[in-house]
Amino acid sequence: MIYTTADINEKQKFEELLDKTRDLVLKNLDPSINSGNKFEILVFDCMQVCADGTLFKGNLYRTADRDFPDIVINNYWGVEVKFTKDDKWKSIGNSVLESSRIERVKKIYMFFGKCGGIPDIKYRTYEDCLFGISVTHYPRYEIDMNLPKGESIFDLMNISYDELRNQEQPVKSIKKYYKSKLGKDNSLWWIDEESTFSRNFEIIDFTNLE
Repeated sequence: MIYTTADINEKQKFEELLDKTRDLVLKNLDPSINSGNKFEILVFDCMQVCADGTLFKGNLYRTADRDFPDIVINNYWGVEVKFTKDDKWKSIGNSVLESSRIERVKKIYMFFGKCGGIPDIKYRTYEDCLFGISVTHYPRYEIDMNLPKGESIFDLMNISYDELRNQEQPVKSIKKYYKSKLGKDNSLWWIDEESTFSRNFEIIDFTNLE
């Protein structure tokens, strides 16, 4: 993606909004905020307060329950809100198919609340914190808010996030990548059928077991 000077300026202002929202959410975070939905409402309310006096004022809205992302700003920026009660920065994310994506949103940030241990919040661009793909009833991204730059699933696949999501059948590219990582005589079992959660996509030949 090529940014103009105006785009860069708005990006800086948007990240300033996220910064202020983070600080305000942490000030208002208490034990009653014990679910993803409650956390999302708190984030949105704080973001509206922080948007006052900025170019984002009056241009924020929450999307429907199953839409992606959770918050849309200026019909361009998106915020996907995640919450965990655990003391970790990892979680399961959204479907790789993004069938419920708000298409006019061009750039999405992950806003991640960790309430286990010492409560904290981190945010970063969506594609930079997705390190792998897991299977529930369909393939979903895995989130790591501490993922080193250049180690996302898109870096590993040598394809950009936007390229992959705009493909007619992104799962085919994902299959191709994971097939390239299979052991000798092994095959994939996942993707097209429902299954329980797993990160191990290989069927291992019985004769290759220890």
